[in-house]
Amino acid sequence: MFIDMRGSTRMAEKRLPFDTMFIINRFVTAVSSGIEQAGGQPNQFVGDGILALFGLDATPAAASRQAIDALAQDRRQR
Repeated sequence: MFIDMRGSTRMAEKRLPFDTMFIINRFVTAVSSGIEQAGGQPNQFVGDGILALFGLDATPAAASRQAIDALAQDRRQR
């Protein structure tokens, strides 16, 4: 699954670089936590995007459920 922060370019245009990085780091930390709690593994970080892997030790059906659970976890943390 790939997750990207919505509106980050617009946000970065209005803030100092330090503030932008602080916000992105908080986003990456929260999303990574939700991914891991759902049984996934954050794999790559590019800017404000995260590539997560699911199903490393699960069936394809369970992996799909894990990815959906990770999205639900992220929505609860907002």
